[in-house]
Amino acid sequence: MNRIFPAFRPFNATALAVKNTRLSRFLNKFINNCQVDKHAVIDPSIRLSHGGAATVIGRNVIIGKNVHIFHNVTIGTLKKYSDKYPVIGDNVIIYPGSIIIGDIVVGQNSIIGAHSFVNKSVPPDSIVYNATTLIIKQKQTDYLDSIDL
Repeated sequence: MNRIFPAFRPFNATALAVKNTRLSRFLNKFINNCQVDKHAVIDPSIRLSHGGAATVIGRNVIIGKNVHIFHNVTIGTLKKYSDKYPVIGDNVIIYPGSIIIGDIVVGQNSIIGAHSFVNKSVPPDSIVYNATTLIIKQKQTDYLDSIDL
């Protein structure tokens, strides 16, 4: 029977754990079309809208707290065997169709607009849109300090 059905062969607990992680990644890729590399460092408070449909998060990507990622987002690198991956700060919103690649840092409290191609670092508290990484606005955090009451 083992020759016909190799799945019935005895196995140890380590092999079962490896099979479960591979199975869970396969099911996630198959059902949601979402690919997250096992080496990515992701905070548990991440939110993937639409089940992370067509979202790719590459190897060695670091994603901070309270990050909201919409569908069809790619976060990774241009070259296959590169160690230069993005770092996404806390409280960042990444809208659909965005591509974030390279050795860059997306600052905290930033917003990446829909269908943006980001290959330059983004300062904290800023809004980015367009295919050429236009930083259109930086939030003023000390606005109340400048008002004379």
